[in-house]
Amino acid sequence: MRHVAGTVVEARPGGGLGSHVAVLFERGRHGQAALSQAAALAAESGAELSVVVLAPQVGRYHRCGESPDALNCALIDASRSELTDAAHDRSVPDGTRFTLLLEGHDPSLVAWVKEGGFDVVFVPSRPRLFRAPGHPAVRSLRRLAGCEVRLVAASRSRQAP
Repeated sequence: MRHVAGTVVEARPGGGLGSHVAVLFERGRHGQAALSQAAALAAESGAELSVVVLAPQVGRYHRCGESPDALNCALIDASRSELTDAAHDRSVPDGTRFTLLLEGHDPSLVAWVKEGGFDVVFVPSRPRLFRAPGHPAVRSLRRLAGCEVRLVAASRSRQAP
């Protein structure tokens, strides 16, 4: 697995550095950068690191049609694969906790962060057309979770032609 140095796009204080660090992991450069930065902070400060992956779920159809169960199983398998990738990352310290949250079944990301008492949460940025990079979870985390949220983008690497 390739390690990517990242850049914190935006960090707003809300809690401060403490003993609990969380990272929302998503496959890709930005997710890898967020994981690397969270692992580095946890190692540097001696904090506990928790990695969470969200598994989206499709709701039940109310009319005739195929059951979404097969799609939901595929989404869970893909999310478990992401969690396994994060667990095998060399930058992740021993003792890291890994969690898979099923949308609609488990607590929301905000509730999980509040319940875990995290001081800092790293979130990978997502490119957005005609807007600055962001992530849909950032606003609700900042508003409701009461912790510092760091939006992380992977550094751009230039390759020779």
